[in-house]
Amino acid sequence: MFMERSTGNTRIRKEHTVLILDYIRRNAPVSRTGICKDTGISKPTVTRVIEKLKSDGLILETGTVDSAYGRKPVHIELNPDAFYAIGVNVTLNSVYVTLVDLCMNIIMSEKADIRNVKTSDGLLEVISSQTNTIMKTSGIPRKKLIGIGVGVPGLVDYDKGVILDFGVRHSMFDIRIRDFLEEKTGLKTIVDNNANTRVLGELWYGYAEGYKDIIYVICSQGIGSGIICDGRILRGADNVSGEFGHMTVNVDGRECVCKKRGCLETYCSIEAFEHITIEKSKGLSKDIPALTYQDICRYAEQGDEFYKTRLYDTANIFSTGLANLIGIINPKMVILSGELFDESRYFLDIVLDLTKKNIFSPIAQDVIFKVRKVKDNLYAIGAAALILKEFFKANV
Repeated sequence: MFMERSTGNTRIRKEHTVLILDYIRRNAPVSRTGICKDTGISKPTVTRVIEKLKSDGLILETGTVDSAYGRKPVHIELNPDAFYAIGVNVTLNSVYVTLVDLCMNIIMSEKADIRNVKTSDGLLEVISSQTNTIMKTSGIPRKKLIGIGVGVPGLVDYDKGVILDFGVRHSMFDIRIRDFLEEKTGLKTIVDNNANTRVLGELWYGYAEGYKDIIYVICSQGIGSGIICDGRILRGADNVSGEFGHMTVNVDGRECVCKKRGCLETYCSIEAFEHITIEKSKGLSKDIPALTYQDICRYAEQGDEFYKTRLYDTANIFSTGLANLIGIINPKMVILSGELFDESRYFLDIVLDLTKKNIFSPIAQDVIFKVRKVKDNLYAIGAAALILKEFFKANV
């Protein structure tokens, strides 16, 4: 149920409906009086729209608000069972498919490992299989499913729904995922970079609610960022902005999968972090070929100076790039996410301390820092927000 464009009085009525429905989404429970006051829409119009939304099953009256004067206002909320959306969150190793209701409550989830998937067709089949499993086992009528949102690592043509370069690994190109899923499922599909889907989830349901300028940074198998400027996702001329991991931090540095040298990702991704630490341990008593980032973080937390130095060096490089990004964008909030932040408080503290010291403008020193844990639901539901924002016609 996506609202169509129209003209004249019909267009105005639909604009009022969109405004009121989105207001309810953001502020529920609300009253008719509150809607009139905050939106500036007349009381008769609000009453007419509310009655129509009730008859369509989109909203519920859920009780009354205490009032010292006259009749008690009635609570109005979204009906979570009215419609559902599917979110597909793809990482370099896994595919997570999540079904959410209209209020972004998670109904069910599926996960598949893709570490051994090497072809575009193989990736599409895994995503399609997991999506169809959700659709069949949920028992949700097809008419209540409004679409599929997909978040993927790498370069994405947002307008065409094509993965241009999966994970920027130069192994899978031009994956027409939107057309494939729409043909397989019959559902509207929207595809975006996963950093964008996650920052969208934060803007709608997370730490960034009420803010207009946000940077969301991922420090995981890859490095990426989703950026909101003046309330809108920053996409750039070709929809490929936010490739924070490929910011050059050393012009003569390590070779990256993108074929450039000295990219941030070649020092601060989990794989690079592990590889560099193993390299530096060669010939020392700490020569451990199977070393993982969890091991490194644990030894550092226990006070081992060698591993503390490895964490410090990585955090120093990461914070240099982050301070540069903050200096360019001037966000009000920065949200940090990823396994390294979750695993090591020491790493997080260094990044926060050095970033604050390296921010160029004194005006930007009041930036708010938040940490989003990988296990939090925002990772799962961010992709579904692509569909719900379209449903509510949010301008992001």
